[in-house]
Amino acid sequence: MILIQMRERGPTPRHMAKHMRRILKECWAELMVYWHTHMLPKHFTARGAREYGYTPRQGERGAQGSKGFRRSYTGRKLRVKGHTRPLVYSGNTELLTRQRTVTSTSKGGRIRLSVPAYIKYKLRHSKINMAEELTKVSRGEEQELARVFERILQQKLNGISDVSVRQVA
Repeated sequence: MILIQMRERGPTPRHMAKHMRRILKECWAELMVYWHTHMLPKHFTARGAREYGYTPRQGERGAQGSKGFRRSYTGRKLRVKGHTRPLVYSGNTELLTRQRTVTSTSKGGRIRLSVPAYIKYKLRHSKINMAEELTKVSRGEEQELARVFERILQQKLNGISDVSVRQVA
């Protein structure tokens, strides 16, 4: 937990509130960029699929030598593309998600990814929601993001001479 003490000086009332909103907006933007660069790539790995609990695709649980596996989605992907990575067929989606648009306010941040329509919208007959899978955050990552946000905020607040930040247990 962080204790933030603010002291206003000078003739302008509520001077620090304006600066605090600006600082929080910058912190949220930096946090969104951190998630995009450090956590999003894990979504395209088998380890990430286990951690985030992705819905199993057709053929993921079957024996690889069987006829049913070869005809399944996973079998076709392995045969045609040479991999079974989650959320990736041709690699186009993974490339498109490298583009981002970050917006933030003092209360939160949002990151927009350029993804194909089949990821944005859930099919009615399918249990698979790729948009939800792509944006999941695990409990460990929630804690990491909180620590990163705290570190960014502390760095920015230490740059202001009228604010003192100290850790409270």
